Amino acid sequence: MGVRDVVDAGSGSRDGVVTDSVRAVLGSVPVVPGARRWWVESIPQGFELHGEVGGTAHDVPGTRETRIAVGAGLFAAHLAVAARGTRPVTTLLPRSARPGLLAVVRRGDERPPTPVERTLHVALRGGAGRAPAPVPVLRRFLRLAADAEGTWLRSAVGNGGRTTPRGLLVDAPDARTDVPDEVLLVLLAAARDLPLCQLRAGRAFERVLLTASVLGHVARVLAGPGGLDPTPRALRSAGVDPAVTPYLLLSVAPRG
Repeated sequence: MGVRDVVDAGSGSRDGVVTDSVRAVLGSVPVVPGARRWWVESIPQGFELHGEVGGTAHDVPGTRETRIAVGAGLFAAHLAVAARGTRPVTTLLPRSARPGLLAVVRRGDERPPTPVERTLHVALRGGAGRAPAPVPVLRRFLRLAADAEGTWLRSAVGNGGRTTPRGLLVDAPDARTDVPDEVLLVLLAAARDLPLCQLRAGRAFERVLLTASVLGHVARVLAGPGGLDPTPRALRSAGVDPAVTPYLLLSVAPRG
């Protein structure tokens, strides 16, 4: 289970924007299965996100999951900064002697939030969504949410016919009939398995969750990278491009 801690580096005081952002990171980001410890440190006019990771995806168990979790926190922080009328200036994987420094967010110029940022921030703060949107509408907006973060998305309703992303689950590859017809399965993947792709997948993860909430649905994680079969054969059987790297499998159902 991932752990989130706040550590104030003491190099700068927290203003309202930074405080709101840290609260957004800690209060709303769901746990990514297998993620290791990650945390937030204050800096002048902003903050840093750190995680227990290795230099590559394979150095430390849970490295992929940790970067995905940090990416989700990063998008929550982006919304909190934007909602205060400030443009978030984000640097991913800055050059540093500290391999665990994954992102830096600083306050930019004054700028009103976009309509999308404003809407997603309401969902981030627990605002009620509308009545559940029809599945075709839901699928279209979830795809747009993933596209906005440079992440690949495939979705299928229930068993999805002959192929379904549920077939990628390592622990239960044949449990396809257990998915109710009204549940939408959503697979988030990337074209390459790189640290930057993992952070972007985390941002897409949070954006997809909030978009689903706005549309009257609830998303939950079925599996992270460690629970999915990334082999080309498994991907083809699930109707997925065999060239992608699967990161997260989500279930999305109407809010009860």
